[in-house]
Amino acid sequence: MKYRPQHLAEYALLRAFAGAISALPYRAALALGCLVAAIAHFVFRYRVTAARARLRQVFGARYSDAEIRGIAWRAWRNFIFSSVELLKRRGMTLEWIRSIADCDTAWDRMQEHVRRGEGGIVASAHMGSWEMAAVSCEELGMRMVYLAARQKNRLIDKFWHDLRWSEGRNETVLRTTSGMRKVTGLMQQGCNLTILPDVRSSHAGISVPFLGGTANIGSGMARFARNANVPIFPCICMRVGWTRHVFTVHDTVRPDPALDKDRDIERMTREVLSIMDEAIQQHPDQWFWFNKRWILDPLD
Repeated sequence: MKYRPQHLAEYALLRAFAGAISALPYRAALALGCLVAAIAHFVFRYRVTAARARLRQVFGARYSDAEIRGIAWRAWRNFIFSSVELLKRRGMTLEWIRSIADCDTAWDRMQEHVRRGEGGIVASAHMGSWEMAAVSCEELGMRMVYLAARQKNRLIDKFWHDLRWSEGRNETVLRTTSGMRKVTGLMQQGCNLTILPDVRSSHAGISVPFLGGTANIGSGMARFARNANVPIFPCICMRVGWTRHVFTVHDTVRPDPALDKDRDIERMTREVLSIMDEAIQQHPDQWFWFNKRWILDPLD
């Protein structure tokens, strides 16, 4: 296959950055990530205006202009930090994660789930290091399934796919009709889907109260749970400073076969998003405000 020069250049830059991150100790790797984040945020101002406007839309006069600027910067830096941790995931072990994370209660709950051999859905907000949370689940022995869209740059697409593949314990499935059916089957066999549902769906979904407005959320998370008859584990990840983490797994949200299917899907979606909404309201600098599709925009 022939590759465009632009794709080759993008891939070379990614490999160079990934190589540097892999070679550096954890805190030094985060320092490099912080430098990259600062250049993108303060020099190139990547989506800075949009993120600050969204914060002001949600919080009104609750924060000063200086506080809004600080929240937006920390939210962007934390996103880059999460990307750094994804690049270092091959070196992560359960013992290392435990040394930097407060997660015993969450892990007790997930280990009990593993012992039951039941499939499930780990639903995380775009908060803290959601990538490290996924690695934690893998290290606990959970067989994980990741949904992914095919990227235009096939070299980068393969790079991220290979990075997430871990000794046969997890699988990446493309977001196609056949892929969706495959995910349901895998969960019925004991696999666990990891999903980030706090984004606006580009198609008609479920209207959910969120961040003081109404969000159009995809029904996929709850539909998977209903079709496979598996629980949803709402997970909130928090970063404390640079290198400390707090992982919280809330009470499971389970399908209710006594309810009409559509009503049940709406109920589960609203319950999970309510947990995420509360966490974002309390810790706005932990959430990713830079998504290209603003979650409170109306459906086209």
